[in-house]
Amino acid sequence: MTDDAPTLDESTIAALKAKHGALTLLESDAMEGVRLVVRNPKRIEYDRFHEEMNGEQATGAMLTLLRSVLVWPDATAFEAVLNRYPGAAQEFGREISRLAGVSGRARASKL
Repeated sequence: MTDDAPTLDESTIAALKAKHGALTLLESDAMEGVRLVVRNPKRIEYDRFHEEMNGEQATGAMLTLLRSVLVWPDATAFEAVLNRYPGAAQEFGREISRLAGVSGRARASKL
């Protein structure tokens, strides 16, 4: 992110896992040096996201969900990411949706 960006070392990862459980590291070739650690969305968070996607606030819905599940870096560092890469929420949206169980690969069969 920047030279003064927080460091994601093994002790930080261990502390985050102890507090939040299973975690996912998000990175993108489009955003050099950006690393975000997220937890799986809770049902209420995903429900709120889905409602916002169907309402007037659709553009901010993914950002709201990303902020809800983000466990690292802190809010100040994440704001710096957004200032540099305003499309970060959209870039990572598919992965966050996958963590909520949306793969786009569901199958239906006639019985």
